[in-house]
Amino acid sequence: MKQLVPSGHEEWQDRAVAAVHTASYALNHRLSHLALAGAREAARAALLALAAKTPRPTGSDVARLQELASASADHLAGRPAERDAMIRASLSAVTRLIQ
Repeated sequence: MKQLVPSGHEEWQDRAVAAVHTASYALNHRLSHLALAGAREAARAALLALAAKTPRPTGSDVARLQELASASADHLAGRPAERDAMIRASLSAVTRLIQ
């Protein structure tokens, strides 16, 4: 039986990629709450996948993912342009880091 919680590096990467696709779809269809949830999941999964790498990546992309992963859902409420820009930047960071 397959585990519900990914255990290996590749499984976290796969989960991050799926979340990127979900968030991208949601952005394209103006589903902002789903886009934010997908981006947060992509950030969390990417950070867990990166934790297994040696040496661990650092820099602005990782900091952006940490910020989004720890942000509350209300963090960017009422600021749709800023929220969408942060989501797009985070999705780009996930894509760069997990390739």
